Amino acid sequence: MTIKANLFRLNLGCGPHYAPGWVNIDRYREDEVPDGRRPDLISDILHLPYDDASCSRIYMGHLIEHLTLTDEVPRALIEIRRVLGGEGSLMVVAPDIKRAREGWPEMVSAIMPGENDEQHLPGLPHKWAPTERKVLDACLPVFPLAMAVPIADVGQEWPVVNRVGWQSAIWCQREP
Repeated sequence: MTIKANLFRLNLGCGPHYAPGWVNIDRYREDEVPDGRRPDLISDILHLPYDDASCSRIYMGHLIEHLTLTDEVPRALIEIRRVLGGEGSLMVVAPDIKRAREGWPEMVSAIMPGENDEQHLPGLPHKWAPTERKVLDACLPVFPLAMAVPIADVGQEWPVVNRVGWQSAIWCQREP
């Protein structure tokens, strides 16, 4: 089944971070925000139920590090590119182990793969330790116009939960 719609915005891997005005998608229904809202759609991001070129913006916050770098990340980015319309854009926000080591050492154990598996639901551990360079390098083959942007400069239109400096942000524009 595919969902037909005019161009709209997807919040992939929303977990408990529901973004009003976005279609909030997660793989697990168990994540719930304090006011009781749950994801709008339960779906695997490797197989999004949307038509080609049906979305204008896609946000992926703290999700990419939960996918395998050599297999699932490229497949997810190709699927995201498929559903992005026209000059649609993707914003990828991820932790950055290098920045954490430099200024936020208390975050290092939360970012390292395997270090905090017991704190996650099954299936959700970090599968690799992201850095801005690794995330950008993963995005460039699918989004040649991808570029790193300071997390503090990510526009308010994106549903970023917090804008602390141990995170990296990669903006990916679908070429016309």
